[in-house]
Amino acid sequence: MSPAAALILEMQIYPIIRNTIPRKAKPMGSEDYQELVQDTTATAAAMIDAMEKSGKKPIPSSIAYYSIQRTKSGRRSYGDSRTDVMNPGYQMDNEGSVCSMQAPVGGEDEDFTVGDMIAASSLSA
Repeated sequence: MSPAAALILEMQIYPIIRNTIPRKAKPMGSEDYQELVQDTTATAAAMIDAMEKSGKKPIPSSIAYYSIQRTKSGRRSYGDSRTDVMNPGYQMDNEGSVCSMQAPVGGEDEDFTVGDMIAASSLSA
């Protein structure tokens, strides 16, 4: 990325992302808003880089808009496979969710955890 493009990212695109993400995007799983801002900024940087390489002039408002849309739809800069249960896109599309390995199975009075159930070949009461 050229220094001019980096300056556009820092001075024009990043403020839009920083102010919009907490109001428009929903964190999934263990994500927080700061992480979403960072990821959206990384997506915007990749877009600017691709535009520069193709010889096009970056349009800051459009880059900010489309990188925010990607984040809102569950796509992240590190990949967008909606078949991975840890991916925000999967969690948005399906009823699946991520749970703790220490969560009790069967109720509060049970001594077995999710981790115990996975590790055991058979459990006897």
